[in-house]
Amino acid sequence: MLNQHPAHLLKRPSPAIVAQDAVWRLPRWLLWALCALYISTGFIWRDPWKSADIITVGFMQALAEGRSSWLHPMLLDHAAPAFTWLPYYLGAISIKLSPGFIPLDMAARIPFALLLLGTLMAVWYATYLLARAPDAQPLPFALGGEARPVDYGRTVADGSLLAIMATLGLAQLGHEASPTLARLFFVALWLYGAAAQELRPRKAFWAASCASLGLAFSGAPLLALLLAALLAQR
Repeated sequence: MLNQHPAHLLKRPSPAIVAQDAVWRLPRWLLWALCALYISTGFIWRDPWKSADIITVGFMQALAEGRSSWLHPMLLDHAAPAFTWLPYYLGAISIKLSPGFIPLDMAARIPFALLLLGTLMAVWYATYLLARAPDAQPLPFALGGEARPVDYGRTVADGSLLAIMATLGLAQLGHEASPTLARLFFVALWLYGAAAQELRPRKAFWAASCASLGLAFSGAPLLALLLAALLAQR
C-alpha cells in the first residue's frame, strides 16, 4: 500500500512517480548567470533592430527631451496608441536619469531588460508554487524516498525557466523596447499572483493588482479586465 488512501492518490490525472534521487536542481549561481547572459546578449551593444523598436525609442526620446506632452505622447505627427503610455514613460524616465556616457537607445532599453528579468522570475516562482501544491506532488512510496515538495518544486521551476528561455519567439520579443514586452511581464506577474493565492495571499493580491493596472496602461485594458475577472472567480 502506498498509504492509507491509495485509491484517492491513483485517481490523479497524471500521478507522478519521482524519487528524491531523481530530483536535480540547478545551482542558484548558474541559474542567475544564465538569466544574465540571456538578457544581456539581446539588450547590450546593439542598435534597435526593428521598426517597432526604433519607433518606441523615438517616442521615449521625444518625451525625455520635452518635445512631446507626457499626457499625450507624440512622435512628429503620430500619437502613441491609446493606453500604452506606461512603457513609454519607463523608457523616457530611464533616458532622463541615465548618465551621459550611456547611449540613448541603451538607456531606453534598461527598464525593458529589467522587465524581462521580472518575467523570468515571475515564471519561475509561479511554477514553483504550483509544483508545491498538494495535487501536484509525486505519489508517496511505500517505504519513503519520494521527492520532497521543495526540491520537486524547484526542479520543475528550473525546467520551466529553461523552457521559456529556449522559446524562439521570446528571443526577439523579449529583447525589444516595446509595449509587448511590458504586457508579457504583467501577464507573468498575474500568473504568479494566481499561483500564490493559497500560500502567499497578500503577495498574490498585490501582484495581481499591479499586473492588472500595468496591463491597463500598457495597451491591454480588456485583457486586464478578463484576468481580474478570472482571478475573482477562484
